[in-house]
Amino acid sequence: MVCKYIVIALVGLIVSSCAQIGTINGGEKDIAAPKPIIEKTFPQNETVNFKSNTVTIPFDEYFKLVNPLKNIQIIPPHASLTSSVKRKTLQITWDDTLESNTTYAIYLTNAVKDLTEGNDTIIQYVFSTGSFLDTLSFSVGVADAWTGEPILDCVVAMYHPETNKLISFTEPKNGIATLNYLRPGSYRVVAFVDENGDLKPQPFENVGFIEQGVVVLDSSFVDSIPLRVYTPELLPKITAIHQLSPCVFEVDFNTFIESPISFTVNGVQLKEIEYELTTPTKGHFKLIRPNTSKLELIVTSNNIHDTIVQRLKPIIDSSLTIEQNISVRYLVDDNKTSLTLNTNGWMNEKNSIDTSQIYLKNSLDSSIVRCLGYSCQGTSVTLDFPTGLEGSYVLICEKGALFSCSKTAGRFEKKITLYSLDAYGEIKLDLNNYEGAICVEVLLREELVRTQTFAANDEKLFFLKQLPPGEYSFKVVRDKNQNGRWDVGNYSELIQPEPVDIYSKKTKVRAGWLVNLTLSPKEKVK
Repeated sequence: MVCKYIVIALVGLIVSSCAQIGTINGGEKDIAAPKPIIEKTFPQNETVNFKSNTVTIPFDEYFKLVNPLKNIQIIPPHASLTSSVKRKTLQITWDDTLESNTTYAIYLTNAVKDLTEGNDTIIQYVFSTGSFLDTLSFSVGVADAWTGEPILDCVVAMYHPETNKLISFTEPKNGIATLNYLRPGSYRVVAFVDENGDLKPQPFENVGFIEQGVVVLDSSFVDSIPLRVYTPELLPKITAIHQLSPCVFEVDFNTFIESPISFTVNGVQLKEIEYELTTPTKGHFKLIRPNTSKLELIVTSNNIHDTIVQRLKPIIDSSLTIEQNISVRYLVDDNKTSLTLNTNGWMNEKNSIDTSQIYLKNSLDSSIVRCLGYSCQGTSVTLDFPTGLEGSYVLICEKGALFSCSKTAGRFEKKITLYSLDAYGEIKLDLNNYEGAICVEVLLREELVRTQTFAANDEKLFFLKQLPPGEYSFKVVRDKNQNGRWDVGNYSELIQPEPVDIYSKKTKVRAGWLVNLTLSPKEKVK
């Protein structure tokens, strides 16, 4: 008779600390979870021809049981387990008769905890009612679908592909999950953050999966394609609204908001120049404060129709301010030096700036460089100065130089350092080996500095000019649905997240250098 599968798991031991603040007692905090004394387990772990209905597991210290009915279970499910604690020993019993010639696993999932510190432990204990154990194993990497970084805090589970019966589960170690005591066959493999502890992936839990199942062929088989764990896309909705000034509000969403987007405030639809999406999950919009204490906002796009109603609170200090906690960004081209700064007001292109009151003062000789012009976008303003500036300067905006919603900004100063064009480098990025639509991210010290999208038939050349010297890395999204962004998967429909090629090897850019770089699709990416 073919050996069936059931494991009582006590092989792996994963320890985490749940330390709490307490009174100093002169001793070191116990951060280690209770450990089973393997050699004294009765019957011994991996026993064959098992005839008992009791398993006894001694530990190296006193412990407490936490929710044993939920956290102690036999796989495959067959018997109802009861448990008891006597001093440092756990006893597990059952009344039902186990099936013959079957490999069983008993799992203790965070059931055993230290008496004082509450440290968790996961234990697996294995035995067979037949003459041998199922001995095959399956290992797979578990990685974040966007960053490529190993995932540790999750469950990797195997299920029967037709009955959905749980076969085995474990937690990754160093980004690799290994499931043991398997018999040959096809299984569905899923990685998920088990928030509710039911050992089943839920629609709201981060998840990664293999679409067609896995055939375990031999011992210690390692899948070269990791489970790519992603956060499911939520039903879009407004999560918060913040009043930044009498006429500027900030709207927060829980997920990506697709364009085109419409804002309706107190029954009046805002014009495009009256709002700005600063990120996919935030929107800024202009509102002249109505003669009402209540604000009703309706947001509509291709993937959202939501309403929020909020009472307006009086703003004591409603002055226009220039953000002091950010660095002034500067961009240099052949014609001008551009400095961008942010405010808490809506900057109107026609009447928000008095350039006669804005200038740069040279830190060495106090010479003055006047502002040549400006442009506005939402709450930010970009100031233009002559090209060729180099060295240390102070950007000065005199009182009244910036105004919005009948409010003026006070005097503003910011020290900056400007560099000549020779201080920058360039990258010619060739992506023509990619087929179809792609999205490219350029990162400097892990911070996003540039993005670029390409349609399927575009020539995929990306000229990156005026790059500060440094080491750059890249991400390329295979934009399968050609919507210009990365899309996560759908577990219920067995749709994987769009593949992301991560080029973590740094590309060094030096002042005055042109770097020619070709990126080709990664192999073995689903």
